Amino acid sequence: MNLQELRQLLDKYYEGTSSSQEETILISMLNDDNLPAEFLADQRMFALFKEEREIPEPDDGFEGRIMGAIDKSENELRTVSLKRTIYSIVSVAASLLIVVISYFIINANRPVDTFDDPVLAYNETMKVLHDVSMNLNKGSQAIEELAVFDVARSNLSKISIPREVIVREMSSLRYIEKGFSMLYSGDE
Repeated sequence: MNLQELRQLLDKYYEGTSSSQEETILISMLNDDNLPAEFLADQRMFALFKEEREIPEPDDGFEGRIMGAIDKSENELRTVSLKRTIYSIVSVAASLLIVVISYFIINANRPVDTFDDPVLAYNETMKVLHDVSMNLNKGSQAIEELAVFDVARSNLSKISIPREVIVREMSSLRYIEKGFSMLYSGDE
């Protein structure tokens, strides 16, 4: 058996370009009992074709069942389409509602400028500026209390001796302390 020829005939058959004579040769090659395992699926498929089965005639309700299935499918598609449409409309409405509410929230906090009389507007402006200046002076008193920290920082910067020198000098004081302790322990 020529496996290369079998592969070529199968390729032609699956592409739909084989002749009826090539299909007959292909069927006879696939009927071989010593066929390699890679062709077993093709052999089973052609065995189904070899068996001549009688195609049953559709019964009287066949057309009605087909039409009912089509109608049911179309109704399901309409239901899904209607749900999607409603969902889209509700989404757009919710988005617009969020935009409108945001607009009103942002504009609610803006000051209203409705002075028609220039003298009244001037008096209100002077009142606001007076309140600001009074509150500004209150804040400067708290800053004066923070000046203590600035004085302390400047005093710390006056110490110019490094830490290591101070520690070394302090360690020499221990010897003096030991000497005094020995003097006082001998007098008793």
